[in-house]
Amino acid sequence: MSPKKKSKELKYQEALDELETIVNEVESDSMDVDLLSEKIERALTLINYCRAKLNDTDNKIQKAFDDEETEEY
Repeated sequence: MSPKKKSKELKYQEALDELETIVNEVESDSMDVDLLSEKIERALTLINYCRAKLNDTDNKIQKAFDDEETEEY
């Protein structure tokens, strides 16, 4: 399964947990360079997924407040 497809199926917390695991693995200094490259690519995919999820949620919240203000007048 490709990282992009897999990240679309993840929940935000799952992506965040996986990202934390990757950070801990990279910080351990026991990873070979080839695996490090793969992990960094996966981490970037997860970061982009989390960022998009947060932006989407922020937009929905903003829209809800905008709609509420419109209905009050």
